[in-house]
Amino acid sequence: MPPGTRVHIEVNENNVPNNISESILLGSYLGVIARDPVLAPLSFPDWRNKSLEPFKKKMLAEVESKFAFPGHIRHLILQSLGVKWRNHKTNLKAEHWDCCPIEEIMESIPSGVDATQWCHLVTQWSQPKDKERAIINVANAKKQTCPHTMGRVSSVRRQQEMAIKDRLLLWRVDRLRKDGTWSSEDANQRWVQACELLAKDGLTPEDGNTEANERVFSMVMGPEHPGRVRTQGFGVTPTRYFPYSRNHGTSSSGSNLIQIVNLKEEVNSLRTEMRQFMQEIRMQHPPQGSSQMGGNETSSER
Repeated sequence: MPPGTRVHIEVNENNVPNNISESILLGSYLGVIARDPVLAPLSFPDWRNKSLEPFKKKMLAEVESKFAFPGHIRHLILQSLGVKWRNHKTNLKAEHWDCCPIEEIMESIPSGVDATQWCHLVTQWSQPKDKERAIINVANAKKQTCPHTMGRVSSVRRQQEMAIKDRLLLWRVDRLRKDGTWSSEDANQRWVQACELLAKDGLTPEDGNTEANERVFSMVMGPEHPGRVRTQGFGVTPTRYFPYSRNHGTSSSGSNLIQIVNLKEEVNSLRTEMRQFMQEIRMQHPPQGSSQMGGNETSSER
């Protein structure tokens, strides 16, 4: 890219990138940033660690130097970076953590990983608490019986490519392989169950009855996970995806409640951005005439 050029990212009403090729490029670049040992060190045990905040600002600045996107989705960019950072650590463990002595694992430093950070990471994996958490994570992973087949393309992007608005049909597309087979037997059984439920009303999933398909989809898949919406990809929340409160149907009070929640989310996001902006201004332009002691106190407070 020529210096000063940035890729423009457009988002839809759910704050999800909707220009497919550019958003795929953004996702790939976020993966590059998350694997950079200087920008995203692996030695921290958790993405929420406060000591990672300066690195997060540098990562976000690096992304903004290459991509132009609405300011209110910065927190989604950081969340995506966090997911890719954790996935990077997970992949390293799957590839290099085995039955060998810890000393040998520490000496076998993977390509592109800082030696000091690798030692910290291996030491962390060897702790009893981390081993217990790993056992729990493996058990939870086995509960995922309907894996998708999307690869790098998210559900929303595939939805746009194929013009599918129906979640039941989109769920099927996301779990069929290129040869037409299902990703798992459980996925096949759920689809059969959905078809049988619709057949009781004389319908099929392809009839275009979105309301009936959504009702059956909820019955077969169960309640949504907190803060997420199935088939809609990363960053889509129930309050944004569902236009009306489920408790109030399509009543005006339900609609107003959702609008209030969305406005509160936007206000909180703007407040966070304003606080960060003011902190940067104070760091770049400290008060004139302050004493050395006063300067030290201000630095300490920052």
